[in-house]
Amino acid sequence: MRTKEKITVNPQDSITVNLEGSKDQLKNISIMVGIIVSLLTVFISCGVSVHTEKVEERKQLNNYLDTLNKIIIGKESGKETKFIDYRPSFAFELERIKEIDYLTRAYTRTLEPESNRIVLIYLYESDLINHSKAIGDEVPGQEGRCKSGKPSESLYCNLSTNRYYFDGIDMSDMFMQNIKLHNSYLNGAKFINAELMGAEFRGSELRKADFTNANLSNAFFNSAYNSETVLKGANFTDAKLQGSEFINADLSEANFTDANLTNADLTNANIQDTVFEKANLYGANLTGAKINNPNEITKSYNWWTAKYDPNIENQLPLSEEQKEWRRKNIN
Repeated sequence: MRTKEKITVNPQDSITVNLEGSKDQLKNISIMVGIIVSLLTVFISCGVSVHTEKVEERKQLNNYLDTLNKIIIGKESGKETKFIDYRPSFAFELERIKEIDYLTRAYTRTLEPESNRIVLIYLYESDLINHSKAIGDEVPGQEGRCKSGKPSESLYCNLSTNRYYFDGIDMSDMFMQNIKLHNSYLNGAKFINAELMGAEFRGSELRKADFTNANLSNAFFNSAYNSETVLKGANFTDAKLQGSEFINADLSEANFTDANLTNADLTNANIQDTVFEKANLYGANLTGAKINNPNEITKSYNWWTAKYDPNIENQLPLSEEQKEWRRKNIN
């Protein structure tokens, strides 16, 4: 039998409340309220955390740009900067170039791809990574560094870009002719439909990057690492690709007319409907490559010196002399 308890509201009236049956309901409600409060606390703390991270990221980016500007206008080093012309190009001494190089390497390592996109655009628009705007010779053995000659002489020179971290950056649809990114990290970067004529990616890591339909005519990919890179429909006309690695890359419908692929590694690459007219395939490795038209390969130079799977090699119109050369030089 349920117990009842009287609660006096005023001297003349009284209310009878069933408390025994309500205990379980009150307990459940208390638990639900606790859960809701806990969830709200988590959501609020997560929101605050994300906001704090974004504020910190923006602060880091602003610190980089402020310090860079100080170096450019000479306030950081206490030296004046001479303008070369009305382009956003400046005359820098080697010491100042080194400062910017070190600064950029340090900040790009910690910044997020969205912030690094701003950094890359800033450097390019300032002609600091545009190899066609450099003045003066490079120091032998130190690619990208200028030699100033006389101690007082001031020359403009590109940054070395060595070990800049631009992984995951999205530069799709951008126009960046003659951009220079030597020995940089660009894994997972996107350059879809980008205009990159004359770009230099020598020695850079471009694994899983996406260059779909990019214009890479006259580009330099010497010794670049392009494993699993998407280069479908890319224009490599007259590109310098000696020793480049395109393992498992998608090169379907790409145009390699007049490109230099000497000793390039295209192992397991997709080269279906790819154009190789007048390309140099000397010593290239095409083992495991997906090839739907072996005759297209024969339009290149030195195609008989490249490595192929036996089923592809048997379809190639090799002369007896070429077969003999292959027996002697290809394992």
